[in-house]
Amino acid sequence: MLVSKVSLGICAMAKKVNSKHMQHILLGLSKFDEFNLVIFDEKMIFKEEVTKWPVVDAMIVFFSGGFPYSKVLQYIKLNNPFLINDFEMQKIFWDRRKVYSMLKE
Repeated sequence: MLVSKVSLGICAMAKKVNSKHMQHILLGLSKFDEFNLVIFDEKMIFKEEVTKWPVVDAMIVFFSGGFPYSKVLQYIKLNNPFLINDFEMQKIFWDRRKVYSMLKE
């Protein structure tokens, strides 16, 4: 039985994608035949319309300073990939008061 690969998008700033830890994770994932890794590079993230971005089955998104949060959120709402991490929740981490409030709950 032939099973198609899961396209897994990695959407983050180059500094994070190229970090030692992320490279280790990507190397581990590439050893499995089940995944087709798709790196969303900064040029595409900043300059291309989200309708021109590759459509993926699942996605890992890491926010950092200067990251176009709204644009990536637009892509997620348009294509509805399975999110490995909760991208919208990352916005809470921008405000320590929200994090503290959430932890108290």
